[in-house]
Amino acid sequence: METLVGTLSKAGSIHKVVGGYTGLPSMNEPGTVAAIGDSLHNPEGSVMSAGFFELKASEPLVYTYTYDEMKVVIAGEFILTDETTGEVTHARERDVLFFPKGHDRQVRDPRLRPRLLHRRPHLPRLIPRAASPPRPAR
Repeated sequence: METLVGTLSKAGSIHKVVGGYTGLPSMNEPGTVAAIGDSLHNPEGSVMSAGFFELKASEPLVYTYTYDEMKVVIAGEFILTDETTGEVTHARERDVLFFPKGHDRQVRDPRLRPRLLHRRPHLPRLIPRAASPPRPAR
């Protein structure tokens, strides 16, 4: 198992990476300011990986997926185009995306610093949603 971005700690069989979104390596795509990095890669011999992707205001990124991938938008907004059909969708915070292997996608950002959590392959994601404390009466 590799920890490529962030600091790994374990509590029994639970793996935790802190800071996996900082210092992401550049994708080195001309005209595009994009970065991606795995925080966990095949932990305990599994076929799963998880990490972060960031696209800053720049030229659109056109990418062909060589693996099935799921993404969860953490912050910002993306405009995604299926390069085969020309269909467009907007992804916003907390949206979940699936990109099948072998398909071309164009990703562009209408705002500054959108971020995605990328996961591959076929990863379930548990997102506990903290309940907001009740507001005091005025």
